[in-house]
Amino acid sequence: TTPRSDGSCGGGGQGCVLSMMDGDDNAFFRLKAIGFGGRNVPILAQNENGPCPLLAIANVLLLRGSIEIHPDRPQVGYEELVALVGDYLLVANSQLSFNEEVQANQAQNLSDCMSQFPTLRRGLDVNVRFSGCQEFEYTQEHIVFDLCRVRILHGWVVDKQDKEVAGVVGNCTYNQLIEKVIECNSLIPDEPAPPAAPAKAEISNVEISATGSDAPPPYALDDGSSAVPSLSPAPTAAAPAPAPPADDAHGQEERERIVREGLVAQSFLSKSASQLTYLGLVELHSTLGDNELCAFFRNNHFSTLYKMEGQLYVLVTDLGYLHEQAVWERLDQLDGDTTLCTSEFTVCTISQRQQDHEISAMLGPAVMEENNFEFLKNLVPQGDLLSPGFLHVRLLL
Repeated sequence: TTPRSDGSCGGGGQGCVLSMMDGDDNAFFRLKAIGFGGRNVPILAQNENGPCPLLAIANVLLLRGSIEIHPDRPQVGYEELVALVGDYLLVANSQLSFNEEVQANQAQNLSDCMSQFPTLRRGLDVNVRFSGCQEFEYTQEHIVFDLCRVRILHGWVVDKQDKEVAGVVGNCTYNQLIEKVIECNSLIPDEPAPPAAPAKAEISNVEISATGSDAPPPYALDDGSSAVPSLSPAPTAAAPAPAPPADDAHGQEERERIVREGLVAQSFLSKSASQLTYLGLVELHSTLGDNELCAFFRNNHFSTLYKMEGQLYVLVTDLGYLHEQAVWERLDQLDGDTTLCTSEFTVCTISQRQQDHEISAMLGPAVMEENNFEFLKNLVPQGDLLSPGFLHVRLLL
């Protein structure tokens, strides 16, 4: 899987970046205030495309208004953020019950949930199931999403109309599908059989090539094709070979099945390397309600997904968009050619982005971190960004 960037900026102005070393409990998230639902809401951002499910959960809670941070603050510490989410968990799951067994179960769930917070800093083991956008292999870490009332969805769904692929991928998880590919590869010899060998199925060699974190590891045929090879018998001696024992024939059929399924699995993984399929996009639209927020898992990355007026939007949170007006990325393409939108969900124009870049470059990081970005944008008329008056204002600051 591959990381994918998110980001955030918006009407109110400042950014949020996670600055953290492993084991550093003094880590902090920087904040950027955006306009959302008639409020000025700070959101968290990060300077690397790490998984950080805590960021996705906290941003959902901030946008909902379930937890609050003052929008003028430039950053929030990791421990403070955990305390905010922890307080919300206690309030949201404090239903009174006179049943001792229910009380004990609630207490245990909260304890299990809080024990997962160190894991949330660095990522979770998420194993998607290709049968639907809500389907995952359930692990203990998922309890955090459950108790925070945050749904987690993905868009990597197999097309059930494609009988051949659906028959192989079916209800498999990602890990199970990778096992099919590896098992297929293990049955294909490293070297082609010699011409005079007894009759066998000749299958081209499969080569494993690691592509890093940008896609699932490919397992492609030497000639680049992903089609199931024909199993034609090799040349034999003039005298007819004796019929193989029944057990050998059954074993050969099983091997052929494993190879065929492995190649189909590899073809599906290669064609859907973006981890978003057309059917997955359709299911996301039908599953998510209007004005609903959720956590979205794609390419080993957790982000915040929002649906408004029939459109899906991913919250932009990476440092590259820190001082730009881009707040949302419209999720309507499979190939990554997406559209950036402002906090009002209008498309960001080239001129807007150019203006943001000019201001960011002229002010420098020190001034930008003092929350003067939106102040200066409002102070200087559009088109006068490079004027002597604007430069004089900067010098005065």
